[in-house]
Amino acid sequence: LTLLRILNLKNCIRLKALPNSIGNLFSIQWFCIKGCDRLILFLKELCNLTSLIIFDINKYKNLTLLPKELGNLIALTIFDISRWKNLTSLPKELKILHL
Repeated sequence: LTLLRILNLKNCIRLKALPNSIGNLFSIQWFCIKGCDRLILFLKELCNLTSLIIFDINKYKNLTLLPKELGNLIALTIFDISRWKNLTSLPKELKILHL
């Protein structure tokens, strides 16, 4: 899995958590977790995905805060958090081209 570029977990309605080892997928460039309504934890390990260009967590209802470590995603150009109802602010460390 070290060469995996796309991880699409769209509509995995039974998914409750992501393994800690997900932060070891350093080649991921596009990551989609939209429609995973039971997913409870936003793992800081995701912030190790420094090759990530597109992060799509649209339609995710359970998060209210984003970790400041998102600033580690230096390649991130598109961050889709549309339809978040409970998000109150973005970390100032987050620097992306398209939100």
